[in-house]
Amino acid sequence: MIINISNLKKTKLVKKNTHRFIICDEFISDGVIDKIIQEIYTNRKENDWVKYSNLIEEKSTISDWNKFGPLTYKVLYEMCSKEINKIISKKFSVDIVPDYGIHGGGIHFMSGGGALNPHLDYEVHPKLMKTRLINAILYLTESGKDYHGGELGLWDDESFQIKGSFEKEDLIKRIKPVAGRLVLFDVSGKNWHGLVSRVNGGDRISLATYYVSSSDVSLDKDKEVRWSALFAHDQDTKNNKNADKSILLRRLQSEKHKY
Repeated sequence: MIINISNLKKTKLVKKNTHRFIICDEFISDGVIDKIIQEIYTNRKENDWVKYSNLIEEKSTISDWNKFGPLTYKVLYEMCSKEINKIISKKFSVDIVPDYGIHGGGIHFMSGGGALNPHLDYEVHPKLMKTRLINAILYLTESGKDYHGGELGLWDDESFQIKGSFEKEDLIKRIKPVAGRLVLFDVSGKNWHGLVSRVNGGDRISLATYYVSSSDVSLDKDKEVRWSALFAHDQDTKNNKNADKSILLRRLQSEKHKY
């Protein structure tokens, strides 16, 4: 396999507040990283990318398997393998399966001004009807080397309940993107996450896959379900009316979903 399963097996689950996460360095080699980045830039066609461009989310993604280069395809394929799924299930003590369709995953690309406010991911997969549980992010470029900013942040929900927004001092954990580093983290419940600061001075490139519950969700019309990401303000967008509109739009997208 291209990915380094032995390194993942050695890592330990970290628990902080409600957050649970794993940081695995050297999940893929520098040589593999260089080739994947070359594939991404070589095959980069503007029409292939899904773009999110507003004050709370500035990024581009590709989740179509047919648009991936051979090596990119193989790494994502291995991240969805039974071997990886078994390791993650054991470490997080959950019964999960990969989202083979990588809905919202695949290649994530952020350049100058790239942003992702603190948010909660959708709760139920809109096609599989399974609960979203674990995110996997594999960094291909590095903060402080290939660009500046763009650290992954995990936030405290209690602070949000008190303030209604997030500040940097509310962070439970700040994780630096390092090339070859795989981060696995629990996104169930009220586990807020996003970028601590915007991306500038280069390109933040990563691969993402998600893992969902092995069993289907039993829906109750009286139960509130997050069908899309729920965003919050950070120190950059607080008191910004245009950001308010973007956050409200995301909330409405969830509320409009029909059972």
